[in-house]
Amino acid sequence: MRWLRPDYQIPRFAKGVDKQAASEEGAQVAATLDIIERVQLPSFPAGAVEQTAAVFAALASAGAPLDAKAIAAQFRKAKTSEKKIADVLASLARLGHVATDGKTFTLRRVA
Repeated sequence: MRWLRPDYQIPRFAKGVDKQAASEEGAQVAATLDIIERVQLPSFPAGAVEQTAAVFAALASAGAPLDAKAIAAQFRKAKTSEKKIADVLASLARLGHVATDGKTFTLRRVA
C-alpha cells in the first residue's frame, strides 16, 4: 500500500504496520484498515404520544438517572429536541410516572 500522507495516515489507520518501513520512501507495506461505520440516530418523534413513548423507552433502557440532555443525545438534532424532551419529562414527573431529584429523572417502577 502506498500512503499519500504517511505522517497522518499511518498512526490513524494502520494497525500492526511496521511504522519504520512504512515511512521509508517507496516502501511497500501490507496493512489492514479499520473502517468505522457511523451509526444513524433516529429522529425524535413529532407526535405527543410518540414523544412520550420515546422518553419512556429511553428511561426504561437506562441503567442510571438521565436528564433531558442525555436523552436528547440519543436522537438526531439533539439541540432542538432537548426542550421537547424536558417538557415531556416535566409532565411525566407531575403525573407521578417518573421520579426526579430536580435535574435527573428515573422511571418509577412499581412491583
